[in-house]
Amino acid sequence: MTIELLTVALVAITAFYACVTFRIMRANERTVSAMREQTEALVRPYVTVAVMTVPDSPVFYLRIANTGRTGAEDVRLTMDRDFFQYGQKTGRNLRTMAAFQQSIDQLAPGSEIIFGLAQAFVVFGQDADPSVTPTVFEVRAAYRYGERQVEEKTIVDLRPYHLSVERPDPLIDELQGIRKELEKIAKSREA
Repeated sequence: MTIELLTVALVAITAFYACVTFRIMRANERTVSAMREQTEALVRPYVTVAVMTVPDSPVFYLRIANTGRTGAEDVRLTMDRDFFQYGQKTGRNLRTMAAFQQSIDQLAPGSEIIFGLAQAFVVFGQDADPSVTPTVFEVRAAYRYGERQVEEKTIVDLRPYHLSVERPDPLIDELQGIRKELEKIAKSREA
């Protein structure tokens, strides 16, 4: 009878340890999976689409860049509507340009493609035509890295930029100050 009780106790203890070991194994699997996802997130490509402005310029630019750490392969960009550069309907339509019609074999890390959109007064002016220069449009980027396929959509919205001001560029201010000083020196030499 004592041996049977000891056997039952050992079976119960073994079952308890088996259950605890199984839970530890599952927790380790989740930890390894989370670490794998974090590592992938750190090294994968990210094709980003954003509006860009330049100090002292009224022009909006569309910037498409790989901000990740590896190359994006077989990149396919599409736009949901026409956008005629600089508001000229007889001009170039971004939607029909090569970057939006043909596959890009690889977009290397840190590389970017920049397109001029239009001046603010063309996009928001009284004569603005939303069929020529829409204030909101969608850009889709589909690409691969490794065995993964990614498709991302970005809504490009120019409306928040209406009546906004450019961030002052201290370098331009400094250069203008230097120019004024040089003009003073030139005038003093002439006299």
